[in-house]
Amino acid sequence: MKKKGLVLAVLLSLGTLPVFAQYALGIQGGICPSFNAQDFVCEAGVTSCIDITAQTFVPSLTAGITQTGVQYLTVSLDYWLTNQRIAQSLFRWYAGAGSCLSVSLRNNPGLCTVGLRAVIGTEFFPVTQMGIFLQTIAQPQLTFGSELRFSFCIPVEAGVRFWF
Repeated sequence: MKKKGLVLAVLLSLGTLPVFAQYALGIQGGICPSFNAQDFVCEAGVTSCIDITAQTFVPSLTAGITQTGVQYLTVSLDYWLTNQRIAQSLFRWYAGAGSCLSVSLRNNPGLCTVGLRAVIGTEFFPVTQMGIFLQTIAQPQLTFGSELRFSFCIPVEAGVRFWF
């Protein structure tokens, strides 16, 4: 009986979540200059934002693409430490920290890379429900394979998010 009450309470509280949260879905693209790689990598992916009572989480799925095809997939999760309006304008700026996990698909299938992320960006709202963003990320990372390798890249990404 206690389990049914707990399940009912959780379901009822989930119904109120949209009142306290905003969600965004969008697409992004960019470049990922790396100080250790020979290939020029472009990125394309999907992004989302979950803003729960001033706590903003940003999960993303990104594909790294070179002239030979999709090289890797990256899953990242960022947390915005600040998200402030710039004066009384339609612009906001944000900064945060996060982590990422990449899996190589081409050169070394299954090769895994983990990294930390420091994000800074700006978002422009030409209409209430649409944000156009530009962000830069400092991303130190470790690649696990036959040997442990350190690399550092600075992805620059732009995209659009639709807020609900």
